[in-house]
Amino acid sequence: MVIPIPAGGAGGLFGQPLSGPAPPELRHRFSIIKKCVYAMCASMCGKFLVGLLLGQPLSFLSSSLNLLLNTVIGIFLLYDDENLKHVYNFMMNTCCSPCQEQCQGRAGMSCLLTFVFSNLITVVLDIFLNDVLQTIINGFGIIFDGKIQRPVDRIAFTLYIVSATVAFVAQTIGAWQGWEAHKEGQNIGSFSAPGDDPPASSSSWFGGGGGTEMGARPAAGFEAFSGSGNRLGSGN
Repeated sequence: MVIPIPAGGAGGLFGQPLSGPAPPELRHRFSIIKKCVYAMCASMCGKFLVGLLLGQPLSFLSSSLNLLLNTVIGIFLLYDDENLKHVYNFMMNTCCSPCQEQCQGRAGMSCLLTFVFSNLITVVLDIFLNDVLQTIINGFGIIFDGKIQRPVDRIAFTLYIVSATVAFVAQTIGAWQGWEAHKEGQNIGSFSAPGDDPPASSSSWFGGGGGTEMGARPAAGFEAFSGSGNRLGSGN
């Protein structure tokens, strides 16, 4: 189950909590995040193939658990994507079926901050604990120097360095784009009119319960902030 990081409510540290599918205004950000998730999947496949070539598949998989977690969170974040929704549905009917009731409503924008911070923590740990930047630099130097003689070892080492590079770049860009999407989501949400109750049947992406349906447009003649609603936090 993906546990969303609480945004802290109105005026909190991370602003208002977001939920539901991404609004159209953030599709450009989510298009990049989708490519990052695909790159993470490719990196995991590459590392698993390296493990097969060296006869240690489980060892390489166990060293990629953070990458696996970030990929799963990305799939939950993009649960309504036309391609990844099939993976999401498969997970909900198989490995995530025991917690299916808890996972309902926990996908989409509610996973955005979780995706950001999970990737950010992984990148920071890789830099300072695993020395990934030096590993990548030295690895490409060894590849171009031709110091590895056995063809299998050369292929495995090259694939590992490329996979590590792809994973590092994808997680870095994913965290950055996710944070930018969160900030833009806060700005988009601030334009909703106070005092307006959304339809109960609509799918919300901002806040915890209601919201306007994605892609919906205000009725003709509607003017924001023209009503007589109460200011948030004011007494009646």
